[in-house]
Amino acid sequence: MSKKDFDSIIYNSFGRDFDSGSKRYPSAGALYPIVPLVYILEDSAIDGLSNLRGCYVFDTYALSLKKIKEWSSEEYNDFLSVLNTSNKQIYSNLAIGYAIDLKKAIIKYKQRGYRHALIEVGLMAQALREVLVSEKKGLGEFCWSGFDDNALTYLSGLNPRLIPISLIQWFGYKMEGK
Repeated sequence: MSKKDFDSIIYNSFGRDFDSGSKRYPSAGALYPIVPLVYILEDSAIDGLSNLRGCYVFDTYALSLKKIKEWSSEEYNDFLSVLNTSNKQIYSNLAIGYAIDLKKAIIKYKQRGYRHALIEVGLMAQALREVLVSEKKGLGEFCWSGFDDNALTYLSGLNPRLIPISLIQWFGYKMEGK
């Protein structure tokens, strides 16, 4: 995927409008407690970037990826084992992980904040789906929950007690006939 296409997809799905500061999807209390993580599963997944396999967060203002965790070969194999617990198959070389910043989620609405955060994950997944369809470049996606929550969060370089991953969304070019 080209860097231009990737930037457009991620920004249009999750970025803030430069004028209003709002995002494409609503958030209870405008807290936006969900952090979309970008998983690069092949070194050459995005043309024009020298990103290595790992977990990143997208800086929507600078249109750049900030590395959270780069994997050694052993860590990458461990990551694949917990990403797909039935086998090590990957469905694309790119995926989004939706991590819930628990402190941010409950600060205003307490226990209900977690419910709001889960709703926001769904809204974000739908936003990515809509952007991929609108690009009209043969892109597709699907949501995945067949992972080990705590281990995946840890191998992503995050603390499972503070910012657990709740959903993975694979995305990329569709295979022929799909």
